[in-house]
Amino acid sequence: AGCLSIGYVGYNCGNGILETVVVSGGSGQYQYALDNCSDWKDYQFQIQQISNGSHTLYVRDQSNINCGDFKTISISCNNMRQGNKNDNASAT
Repeated sequence: AGCLSIGYVGYNCGNGILETVVVSGGSGQYQYALDNCSDWKDYQFQIQQISNGSHTLYVRDQSNINCGDFKTISISCNNMRQGNKNDNASAT
């Protein structure tokens, strides 16, 4: 493990927003990117409308961009009704 670690990840299929990313370590303020490290967001909920399948979520410390972690998440929103959540924190 490095200077920070990604734990639970929760995606809301109803509104298409990455609602919850639990991170431990670092300064407590993080940046987020999905599938590549070229489009960093200051808040996890800015990552929206993730397609079904496996994706890589990257998290880094805002005050030390060399401090980061990544996790494979699996999105499966087929036949999900409004408000249902796909809470998937499986990592590979």
